[in-house]
Amino acid sequence: MNIEELAPQEQAKYTEYIKVNLPPNEEWEKQSGGEGCFVLVTPEVKKAYDEDESGTNYTGVLDNDSLYFPGLMHGTIIPFEMRGEKRPIVKFNWLLEHYGEPNPAWTGGADDE
Repeated sequence: MNIEELAPQEQAKYTEYIKVNLPPNEEWEKQSGGEGCFVLVTPEVKKAYDEDESGTNYTGVLDNDSLYFPGLMHGTIIPFEMRGEKRPIVKFNWLLEHYGEPNPAWTGGADDE
């Protein structure tokens, strides 16, 4: 889903930025590693991020195009999990299901590990 599919009053709620990682494999997901992307979120989600909330799931709006996952573009609504002091992460299986294997040119062979 893209933010443009939301009603204007819903779009207007996404006013704060956080960074979220897109892992190139399950091992990197466990470590909260991967491609760092800017994501627009609501003030409530930003507060949870600032308070190092852990284990909860939210959605936000990707604010740049992914290099790891071609086709994952600016404006896409993505799910992510808060990881406490570590950067929030999108689940690798969700990325794989929706966008396929990551681009090996950008992941540095991360899938080989």
